[in-house]
Amino acid sequence: MSVDNLLSRLDRVKKTGRSEWVACCPAHDSKSRQSLAISETADGRVLIHDFGGCSPAEVLAALGMDFADLFPERDPDDVGRRAGWRTAGHRDSRQEQVHVSARTALTAIAADATEVAVIVSDVAAGRADPDAVRLHLFELAGRIGSALDMAEVNRGR
Repeated sequence: MSVDNLLSRLDRVKKTGRSEWVACCPAHDSKSRQSLAISETADGRVLIHDFGGCSPAEVLAALGMDFADLFPERDPDDVGRRAGWRTAGHRDSRQEQVHVSARTALTAIAADATEVAVIVSDVAAGRADPDAVRLHLFELAGRIGSALDMAEVNRGR
């Protein structure tokens, strides 16, 4: 889904940066205040955070959406890349380094951490096989590391 689709469902949308907006949260009465922050990452993921306290799941439910709607359609060129993530292709290794604000990085990290928590909960409840989700968890850890790198956070290296 594109960020435009999400923005079209919100009230009082205001652009605050190159790929950042604020709007009224649809999950609570915020008609007088724009408490929902929306941003789009370089890879097309849509990040949301409500400063009024609503969880991303509550915001999405109020819009009739789910977490999958925050991610771009998978590129056919990405088929098989997840299994071979340690050996990125030539095109990937030459991508330009992008800098993002610490706020955007933290929002991305929060979304990925939420996804990790859901996966761990599913494994603990026996709804998911640990071996089946292992690569996905490594991918999420890599994305969290990438968000820190893009925000130029020193991780003690």
